[in-house]
Amino acid sequence: QKYNLPRNDTVFIPSSTLKIQYPKIYVQIKKDILRSLWRVQSRVVKQHGVRYLQAIFFEYFCNIWQLQTPQRILDYYQGVSTIFELIFADGLNQQRLHQQLDQITCSETDFEQVANPQAFFTNYDDTLNIGINVLNKVYSENHFRNEELDAFSNSVFDQLSQKAKQLLQADRAIICGQLMKYQVFCGMHVVESERLSYFLAQKYLDFSLKQQINFVAKMLEKTLWAFYQNDPKYVFQQRFEDCHNKFQNAMSLLTNCWRQAMTDKNAKVVTEDKAGYLIAGVVAVTAVVFLVGALVK
Repeated sequence: QKYNLPRNDTVFIPSSTLKIQYPKIYVQIKKDILRSLWRVQSRVVKQHGVRYLQAIFFEYFCNIWQLQTPQRILDYYQGVSTIFELIFADGLNQQRLHQQLDQITCSETDFEQVANPQAFFTNYDDTLNIGINVLNKVYSENHFRNEELDAFSNSVFDQLSQKAKQLLQADRAIICGQLMKYQVFCGMHVVESERLSYFLAQKYLDFSLKQQINFVAKMLEKTLWAFYQNDPKYVFQQRFEDCHNKFQNAMSLLTNCWRQAMTDKNAKVVTEDKAGYLIAGVVAVTAVVFLVGALVK
């Protein structure tokens, strides 16, 4: 989907420039890229390892990032690259990819810089501009700026019932703050099918901040009480090695929740318009319920 933002044709900026100017951001982005694209690998390059694709994707995403304002470049959120995997994969030219893979040097654990990533795309400018437009939408219309995230968190919390508030009060900042950020891309990253990833990406990009607040609040409320009324002990069943790091535990819970529910087997029902809209929301917020159990125990 293209958004009505100005076209921004530009000369390619290599990742080495980002490494020199913003070394910490460079490391954060590469960490994300090294765990990306496993889902689309078989569709794009069946006989080659995923590192080949990651090397190209890294240059593409770094190019998008370096075209942002200096303030936004420093505001990188770990995991945000996930939404661009599908845009990247659709922009690749399969014939060129197979013909020129020998230009890429990589190992089982890492990859080297690709000198001319544009050569692997059908139209690099178009793919780049779609990525820029999507990034602008994600950061400008949703809850990625700190002040908007705070407002989002408070609005979600304020819409809960008094009993639900009591359950969440002790660690409100964790549940309604960073975890809300994390859930956005977690689902797209861990689901098994491209179909579900496209579905989640589209729903997320189509939500305004107000819609997200209302949706998350309602799903959180319903899911909390469904679990507590049916089996209060259910939320206490999972255990983690690092019991002292609540945010890491919360992310693990969320990841497990997505992975267990968003499978190829469930793809059809999940993506069926209104039914899928609700199911995806319930699945996303179910992990928050697990977290509540871990925190209030």
